[in-house]
Amino acid sequence: MKPSIGALQRTLDYQFRDLDLLDEALTHSSYGRPNNERLEYLGDSVLGLIVSEELFERFGAAREGKLTRLRARLVRGVTLSEIARELGLGDHLNLGSGELRSGGSQRNSILADALEALIGAIYLDAGMEICRATVLRCTRTACSAYRWTTYRRTPRRGCRNTCKAMPLPCPPTGCVRSRVRPMHRPFTSSAAWPNPTSKPLESGPAAGQPNKPQRPRPWVSLASMSESGSNAADGEQRCGLVALVGRPNVGKSTLINAILGQKLSITSATPQTTRNRVLGIKTEGNAQAVYIDTPGYHQGQTKALNRFMNREALASLQDVDLVVWVLEARRYLEADETLRGHLERTVVPVVAALNKIDQLPRREDVLPRIAELSERMALHAVVPISAQRGDQMDQLEQVIGAALPRAPHLYAADELTDRSGRFFAAELIREKIVRLTGDEVPHSVAVTIEQFSERDGILHINALILVERPGQKKILIGAQGALLKRIGQEARVDMERLFGERVMLSTWIKVRRGWSDDQRALRGLGYESPPPRR
Repeated sequence: MKPSIGALQRTLDYQFRDLDLLDEALTHSSYGRPNNERLEYLGDSVLGLIVSEELFERFGAAREGKLTRLRARLVRGVTLSEIARELGLGDHLNLGSGELRSGGSQRNSILADALEALIGAIYLDAGMEICRATVLRCTRTACSAYRWTTYRRTPRRGCRNTCKAMPLPCPPTGCVRSRVRPMHRPFTSSAAWPNPTSKPLESGPAAGQPNKPQRPRPWVSLASMSESGSNAADGEQRCGLVALVGRPNVGKSTLINAILGQKLSITSATPQTTRNRVLGIKTEGNAQAVYIDTPGYHQGQTKALNRFMNREALASLQDVDLVVWVLEARRYLEADETLRGHLERTVVPVVAALNKIDQLPRREDVLPRIAELSERMALHAVVPISAQRGDQMDQLEQVIGAALPRAPHLYAADELTDRSGRFFAAELIREKIVRLTGDEVPHSVAVTIEQFSERDGILHINALILVERPGQKKILIGAQGALLKRIGQEARVDMERLFGERVMLSTWIKVRRGWSDDQRALRGLGYESPPPRR
């Protein structure tokens, strides 16, 4: 036991009766003796219960979704590591020599784990009531930083909803001031509209809930679409949300990358590579299409991660203006038929994109597949394409552009996505892991970014790779660290191309058993996407 341990107890304002529990909570697995992993597991659950109860009492009018998002922010690793630094926890940790040399006492993941272990130790030492009081006392600063107003609508969305309710034409809005890189979410916006004191009409839809007419979905031939064009040249702005859905490995991510002309979604030959919804924005003239790349809808998997991915895929069908159903031209599987049942219940146009036509023996073989699809479902259009080679992409974009509703643009013309640099850094690392390890570990790997900061013209990124078993950790490290080094090198090249600056990338691997089937762990890793902006 370190002689300064009394200072930590004074900081906590709690004196341990069993000092061995405190010593175990402060001992990292690299130290080579009984460590804090079991206490971390216990403390994680205790912390979640304490924070949930506090939020439930504090925000009596909040719905389940808002409470869940707020709790996820409070118990995520970055927040916990900040609290641990305020307590000076790093000065009291028992670390192995390797971790000490590499600065492990200030690493986010180690600090967050130690704080959870400390909470578990207090719970065992004194019970729930004293543990709850100690936790709330130590996390007072972090909790006070999050207010109910944090989750109200943005000024831009509030302005648009007000205009729809009056009703008035929605004014154009734009970025007035940005504190970070353009792809990051925080922004300051301002807008004005005429006669803001006007009252809503006495008849018509409720405020913020304009009637959405049922659009017919007739068969639209490719010939007629190519002649009519997108109708975006009529001088009136068009804008809409376009969901890309389909079973795994049909080429949805390749398609959105081809449309945008830039790599936005990671790709690989392994199914279920995409896990989160990713927004890609393309503005050409008066037309703006906001594409939503979704995880592949799949069956037969029961883990929490798989359930999350299916929810993401189906949630994208809500509140969109157009659905692009991506299928393989070579085959129609049971998962395609299940997804068709969900698409039948939508009220927006559905365009079928028959992908990978370059893999058919003859081009004319696509004709019976088009006829088969049109018999299965009333589709707005069927467009055979090859996203990999770029075949028929112009025709697909013409169909999409013609189906967009007349509406003001939601994003500035130069915006590409609403995802942060941290998100793309993690995705690029995961892409290299999936590509370089085949079927050995991809679905048991998650990546979280612990540091993302710029110093002296260099972007410093620290990434933590999570696996579920020690054997998977050995596979990722490879012989003498060769595979982990290659993963980092290839990811760094893509990051420098994406961010336009030099990148210093550091990676670590940690075993966290069962994370892919743990709802709280998934929320902490960011597997909870916000709805697309309207």
